[in-house]
Amino acid sequence: MWPSPSRLRQWWLNRLPCETSCTLTQRRIYLLPTRFGWTLLLVAAAIWLGALNYSVSLAYALAFWLVALLLVAVLMAYRQLVSLQLTPQSSEPVFAGGEHAVHAADQGHTRPWPGHLAGTGDAAGW
Repeated sequence: MWPSPSRLRQWWLNRLPCETSCTLTQRRIYLLPTRFGWTLLLVAAAIWLGALNYSVSLAYALAFWLVALLLVAVLMAYRQLVSLQLTPQSSEPVFAGGEHAVHAADQGHTRPWPGHLAGTGDAAGW
């Protein structure tokens, strides 16, 4: 038996309560590939298929290198967004159906960054 709409709404509101500030965590970050990302993955798959068909070791290396590049890009994008605090700013009133720009201020990262990523040369904060 399916839960009632009011129960579903209550579950949703309990899961995502109203907040004045939002800290991005693992549950709130959804990284989806762009058209270029999908194209690069398709190219890597085509190179892998050609390497499989013609037994070219260098093509295998290129295909796996492209996939590794994609995975590292996703991990670095996630690393840049995690622990970022966003606070909504006041905005102007808008009529229904009109365009509205949402302004948000970021407070920066709440945890120290390793030195080799921040460029300070000191990784003691990790």
